[in-house]
Amino acid sequence: MFKITKEWIDKYKTTNGAYTFKQLQLLGFDTWPPLKGWKKSVIGLHISEEARLKFEKASKDESEKPFIRSTVKDVCSKIRKGFLNSDELSKILNVLRRMGHI
Repeated sequence: MFKITKEWIDKYKTTNGAYTFKQLQLLGFDTWPPLKGWKKSVIGLHISEEARLKFEKASKDESEKPFIRSTVKDVCSKIRKGFLNSDELSKILNVLRRMGHI
């Protein structure tokens, strides 16, 4: 078992300085965006070595970038204002499908 530390969580951010949904799932979260204080809630908990390795590998997964950059609120605002082109919307929908949200 691996004990989660703040240093470890911070070390495995994506290149964008965030976390992928897959990483959060490995820590037991199933919502996006994560609730405020999620980091503090997992520090000191233990996860399997398999989950640790997957979390670390997922920090290099760039496929979720379009979704991570936009909060649901931002996306909804862009849709309402007509600022989201079909390619951007398609990318977001694909990420949501992969995550099992639609």
